[in-house]
Amino acid sequence: MKKLILISVFLLFITACAAMPVEYDLPPLPAIEPPPPAAWNLTPAIRGDVIHYQVVMPVFTAQRRELVHFSRGGLEINAIYIENGEFVYEGQLLGSLRDPDLQEDIDEIRLEQARLSLQLRQLNERHAHSLQMAEAAGQPVDDTSYVRQRAVLQEQLNAINLEFNYLTEQLSHLFAFAPMDGIAVNVHEFRDGQLSTTAGLVAMIQDMDGAYFRIARNLADFMEHGERHSMVLVGMGMAAEVEVFRPEEGGSWIFFHLLDEDILVADGTLGRIVYVFGEVFDVVAVPTRAVRMAGTQPFVFVMEDGVRRIRHVEVGVSGVADTEIVSGLEIGEMVVL
Repeated sequence: MKKLILISVFLLFITACAAMPVEYDLPPLPAIEPPPPAAWNLTPAIRGDVIHYQVVMPVFTAQRRELVHFSRGGLEINAIYIENGEFVYEGQLLGSLRDPDLQEDIDEIRLEQARLSLQLRQLNERHAHSLQMAEAAGQPVDDTSYVRQRAVLQEQLNAINLEFNYLTEQLSHLFAFAPMDGIAVNVHEFRDGQLSTTAGLVAMIQDMDGAYFRIARNLADFMEHGERHSMVLVGMGMAAEVEVFRPEEGGSWIFFHLLDEDILVADGTLGRIVYVFGEVFDVVAVPTRAVRMAGTQPFVFVMEDGVRRIRHVEVGVSGVADTEIVSGLEIGEMVVL
């Protein structure tokens, strides 16, 4: 009986131990560190000059232009007869090629033409003389032989003339002529021994009447009719005075007319006009990108004791790079970009 009681107590103890909670080792708590301070991109307010401007780049366009090329390539250039800036007339010879073989063929055909023409003329003279002699003698004349010889000679002469016309047409391809009256620009720089190409430019002929620089209206809509500007000719390293011409009704373009007509400009030349809307000097200024807007109120972020704070400001001239600060900021204060 005692054994049974002991066994029961032992089993009850084991069961109770199994039901007790088990304690596990917990990992250490992570170390909490404060976040690093924000690395603001700062710049000081300075004293300087502020210019509000826009760059306008019109392109020169002739009212009419014609590109002159040689129609045959691979031949030696004989000569170029004009210079840049020269006024030329329609039909004027601008350049020529050299083709000795073609010229030799033409010379030979001219000799053959002369020989056949002479034979035909002599035949006609003999025939006419025979007719006169027969008429004087009152005898009939058999001119069958004359007619046959004349037909042969005439056929040969016709064939030679056709060949001559073909060769002279080929000869015309050795010359370049001005297609209209105008100014010659981009004239080919000729050097001895150069060969022609059909893509090579002999010259560009421009009609300078009504030739202007032009730009899309919306890019220069702020410019007024009659305003004069100094314009740099890009790639030419020189300045020219131009006057604004705005069509009275509609139109998509604003034109800039060269005041100095002696300046030679090639079609496609770019101009560069710097149009100044406003400028101030020796003022408090910050980079334009540092100025922000809250509705219609401009403000900047200013660093004060390591804290970024909003500062309302009054701005003046605002340029591409810098903006004038009329009030609200002192020189040396650090603003956030």
